[in-house]
Amino acid sequence: MLRLQKDSQEKMLEMPLKNDQKSSGTQMYLEHISLLVSAVQDHELSLETRVFQAWKGITFLRLWRAYLIDCGLPLNDHLISQQCFTDCEYLVEGLIMSMVYMAEYYPSYEFKPWTYGSDVCEHFFGQVRTFYRGKSNLCVSEIIDIANRITKQNSVMANNNIRDRHGQTKLTKAATQTIKRKYPETDVLKLMIVKQIQEAEKKELILVNSLGMRDKLVEKGKITKNKTL
Repeated sequence: MLRLQKDSQEKMLEMPLKNDQKSSGTQMYLEHISLLVSAVQDHELSLETRVFQAWKGITFLRLWRAYLIDCGLPLNDHLISQQCFTDCEYLVEGLIMSMVYMAEYYPSYEFKPWTYGSDVCEHFFGQVRTFYRGKSNLCVSEIIDIANRITKQNSVMANNNIRDRHGQTKLTKAATQTIKRKYPETDVLKLMIVKQIQEAEKKELILVNSLGMRDKLVEKGKITKNKTL
């Protein structure tokens, strides 16, 4: 995710300040990268918006990549790296699959995709290291022990747990509310996902047509007149 943000920021700095027609495709490309990042990192988005933004972003990247190839343009100059592109595809698929998984098996937990990536793991290992500051070597048992303590601490903080005067865990009102179901029923959620995917693809068909990309993509069989492939 950090690599994706860095790539888009670097290319944004290279963009001309004026809004000319020649750079409109690149501007849309950068905007759709921002949609992908927002779909994961934004804490305030609804489930519907996350699916819509994520699918809209990856659909455009796929069509943009296909268009560059068909036009004989070098991907290295106009697209994120192949590894980053593949990661984006996995990101979107994983986002949707984890949403369904959470609704099915952990319906009372909020959907927080920004906590699922490697950035959180790196922060977690940093926390482990701070407990043994100044010690050059750690054995596996020490790492496991402190990792378990941090996990329990984070769990308590996430659920707003407190202790009463008898030492028993007592949930605050905010924590009690998290017990309620945070998702629609799985079947309803799946229908919502399909609907948002279809809406996102419709929007992208309109966009590629306005950018002058559609005829080339139809000619090469990358899209039909009515839908993306």
